[in-house]
Order: sequence, then structure tokens, then C-alpha cells
Amino acid sequence: MLDVTYITGRGGSPECGLGAHLAETYGVVGGLSLSADWFQRSHEEQVAQIRLQLADAAAARSPVIANSYGSYLVMLALLDAPTLRTSVMLLSPVLGKAVIEGTYHRPPGGKSFAAALEGHIAKPAWLELFTGEADPHYAPETWAKLGTAIKPDRQEVLAGEGHSLSKDLVAGLLRNFMQRHAEAKEV
Repeated sequence: MLDVTYITGRGGSPECGLGAHLAETYGVVGGLSLSADWFQRSHEEQVAQIRLQLADAAAARSPVIANSYGSYLVMLALLDAPTLRTSVMLLSPVLGKAVIEGTYHRPPGGKSFAAALEGHIAKPAWLELFTGEADPHYAPETWAKLGTAIKPDRQEVLAGEGHSLSKDLVAGLLRNFMQRHAEAKEV
């Protein structure tokens, strides 16, 4: 069984949803829950903690899977960072500012993220990005800029999917990602 580092979305728990699936299928041993306590920290502390998690995962050769706001924080942690020597999958990443159900959302670090989209973000050894076509955070122009800036190995907009990707679809994506990681780890 492979060990996985999982970084949840806002309010997520490693014991529920995707976290529970990862634990049951792959044995989650590390990661972060972006709970209410997490958001008591400054934005800079959050990004620094994500960087530490990524470094630990790379040292252990554990794949990293992040969801939603956790994916956004992973991308911020990759700014001005050395190449991460492990596989990373980002699901439904927050892509900066957005209007969702009539409410304007602007996550912290948005200026840094926007500037990075015009330049370069350090790409992990292997990177997969997935978002739903109907995800309110999905912005085609930003998604395209992200692909140019980070040059992922796989980047897909999933037709008919929203922010919460369907379980069966995610299970298939994870199976392929984990198989690819296991093969790369053996080399």
C-alpha cells in the first residue's frame, strides 16, 4: 500500500469524503485538514506549513493530493520553491478571485498567484490538474494561464462536473495517478 499526503479543502476532514476514500484505499499517513482552527493562522503561516508538508512528502516519496482551497495553497507554496520531487494531483483548485452565487470571493495571496500566472510556478516531478466545467471557480482564461505557467503533465476540464467532482470519476483519476506514481517510484 502507498502512503499519501492529503490536503483537504476549506472545512474538510481526512476522516470524511475523499480523505476517508484515500485512507481506505491507499493508507493516508500525512496531510492537513483546513478546519476552522487552521484559518486562525496568518496566510503566510498557512503557506509555510503547506511548504513543510510538501517537503516531508517529497522526502518520503509520498504522492500529494489536494482539494479545492488546499490545491490553491499548494500552488502558492510552489511559488519561488525548488522543484518538488514527488507526484502531485490538484482537484478543483481555487483559481483566485471569483463571483460565486452573487458573492465576490478573493482568497489571500491573490496578487502573488496572479503574478505567478504571468511567469513560472515550480512544477513538481509529476503534476495533474483537474477541474469541473461547471465549477464556479473555473475560469477558462486563468486555467489556460495556469497550464502555461506550471506546465502540468496532465490538465483537464471535466465535462458535466462541478466543484464537488463525482466519487466514481475521482476514484478513477486517483487509480491512474497512484499507478503512475508507483511506477515512477520504482525507477
